Parts: sequence; C-alpha cells; structure tokens
Amino acid sequence: MIITTIVLGVTVSLIIIGFLFNNKDEPKINVFIKINTNERQIIPFIKGSVYPPKLSQNKKYLKTASGRLVMNDDKIMDKHIISLSRDILFNYNLFWGDSIEVICSNQRLSGKYVVEDCMDSNVTKSCDFMISRNDLKLFPEGIYNVILKPINK
Repeated sequence: MIITTIVLGVTVSLIIIGFLFNNKDEPKINVFIKINTNERQIIPFIKGSVYPPKLSQNKKYLKTASGRLVMNDDKIMDKHIISLSRDILFNYNLFWGDSIEVICSNQRLSGKYVVEDCMDSNVTKSCDFMISRNDLKLFPEGIYNVILKPINK
C-alpha cells in the first residue's frame, strides 16, 4: 500500500511538472508505470503441452528448475507439476511453489498445479504439464487450449 502511494505520488508529480514546463517545440515523453497488485489475474488462452522426461533422463529423480527432486516413475502426473513460459512467470509475478488453477480442453489436465519449472527462453504464452512416458498415450493431440488462474497466496 505504501509503495503504491509513493508510485502514484511520483506519477502525479511527473504529470504536473510536465504541464508546468511543457514546451510545444520539444517532443513529449510518456511515462508508464506498472503497479503490482495482490490480486491475481486470469491468464487467458495459452497453449499447453505435455512433457515426459527425456529418454536420456533415466535417473531415479528428476530435478526441476526450482530445485525440486521429482521421482521419475509412472506417478509424475499425480504430482501436478507445471512448467510455464518465462513471459507468463514474469508478467504475472509467479514464483516457484505458486499454485495455479488450470482449465484445459483435455479434462485430464484440468486442476490445481504447482509451478516448479520454466520453459526455454524462446517459448512464449505456453505451459507444459509434467507426465510420465507411459502417460503419453492419454494425450494423443499433444497441444491443448489452456486458461490459467493463479491462486492467491
């Protein structure tokens, strides 16, 4: 609340100074300030895909970007681990361990997930659901329409 008040005060001051010292011959500079709020927004219509461990990842445990060790077995999907593209992580202020409500065109993927991983930097507006290699047969399309709703902490 204090930070929001300070940001608003600075913004209003910049606007007033801009009006007082506005010279018609000089170009104007617009200042946009993003204010973070505690309310989490719905993240509409991204693409969701499933990802099993690579064949080369035959270890007993897999390590996610968050540092979590996940047992590499047929029950990975039950752990509800999701990987988000970095644009979603940063634009919606999400962190490792945050919970996300998923609404997916494939009902098997809908539910509550925990953010434990991030996708490659060249991927945008996407999420990946961690599954086992045996679960691949349950998801023949591979890519699904997804809506994410971060759950308030």
